[in-house]
Amino acid sequence: MNHIILSAIEEIPWFSLIGGVGAIVLVIFIFAGIWASRYMKVGPNQVLVISGRKRRMVDPDGTARDVGFRIVKGGGVFVYPVLERSTFSHSNCSPSMSRRPRSTQARESR
Repeated sequence: MNHIILSAIEEIPWFSLIGGVGAIVLVIFIFAGIWASRYMKVGPNQVLVISGRKRRMVDPDGTARDVGFRIVKGGGVFVYPVLERSTFSHSNCSPSMSRRPRSTQARESR
């Protein structure tokens, strides 16, 4: 009985089996790398405008229309390669940005 099992194990083409498993693992890593490179993280003070692919958008009044863009505010999103293009924009609206520089304030107080 053991002799039959050992002879069956010896007949398995181990090189082909290991090569096939290695090829499958390689393909999985390539797809994971492509997905990771196209996944865009959007910060809380950023806006990502994605253009290119048409998508259906429903307006507040219930009408549906096709648009060629989408806007992501914070979070993360997958950008489809070749079909879509992405552009980051900052949405900084802090009070410190609207103040004048100190040098201008000092000249005016004299």
